Amino acid sequence: MKIFLFILVSLFINLHIQAQEEVSNPSEMKEYTLNGFELTGGEYWVFVEGKEFDYPNDVLWGFQGETKNDDTPGRAPELAIECGLKAYNELNKFYKNPPAGMKDLIEKGGTTNRFFLWVNDYTKSAPTEEERPNNFWHWNRGPKDYSKGYYKWESTLNRKGECLTPDKAQIAERILEITAKVIKN
Repeated sequence: MKIFLFILVSLFINLHIQAQEEVSNPSEMKEYTLNGFELTGGEYWVFVEGKEFDYPNDVLWGFQGETKNDDTPGRAPELAIECGLKAYNELNKFYKNPPAGMKDLIEKGGTTNRFFLWVNDYTKSAPTEEERPNNFWHWNRGPKDYSKGYYKWESTLNRKGECLTPDKAQIAERILEITAKVIKN
């Protein structure tokens, strides 16, 4: 029994340490909890010239976009996965050292501690396709309710191949906006 407990504790510590280190291989991206925050999944929106994006059928789910909405296998493009890896590592840094107000927002009822990684890929999109900006925002199903849902960590791989992730100023602004709405309600 002692050996079993030792192995269990060692495994837990090892997983906890792995979650805190920067990940260099996309296959290492996974769901995890750190410092009270939980990463629950990933999604890729790949925009292709000549094809209108069909939500939810064109969304690729998973940290590498490995599943389509109908559960058939998929795969996000390599550049999009690299952008997802960058976003994953930046979110990990956010978890380790959350910005001022984030824990307070959650304590005041500003949703749970759950996050979802989102990557938009515009590298093969039509020049007229409007690019969604990199963003940090709240999502929930149904009427807006800041006590439910997820925070979306949305990154954009633009037409130039640049991976843009949520920036600190934008995150701080969004936390203030959501906190004001939570207090108002």
